[in-house]
Amino acid sequence: MAHSPVMSALTGRCPMCDEGRAFSGPLSMHSRCDVCGVVFDRDEGFWTGAVTLPYIIACFWVVSVLAIAFATGRIMDPALGWFVPVSTVAITGAMYPLSKRFWLGLYGEWGYLYPDPEPAPEPAASSGS
Repeated sequence: MAHSPVMSALTGRCPMCDEGRAFSGPLSMHSRCDVCGVVFDRDEGFWTGAVTLPYIIACFWVVSVLAIAFATGRIMDPALGWFVPVSTVAITGAMYPLSKRFWLGLYGEWGYLYPDPEPAPEPAASSGS
């Protein structure tokens, strides 16, 4: 079976080499792969999409719950006052780790992840007179 960057990232491995560990916990990541040297956090705003995906899912959840409550005539039920916000926060919190792994895998699939080149050696300082 061919190597899939998305599947590797979903299991917590490096999306490029499938050998190194990308995540050290549910949300904490290594800065780079210790096997192939791929840098995981490329620039500021890299995780914006990973935050957006659970938010979109939570929005669909809220709309669905409220549509069902309206259709059944329970839109004024006081239980909705606590059920909707609590369940929305729970869904968003539960989906974020999976979303972060999926987002890393997508960037690996798209070829955005790569090792940083080795820094160029600094020129030797010439001794002046």
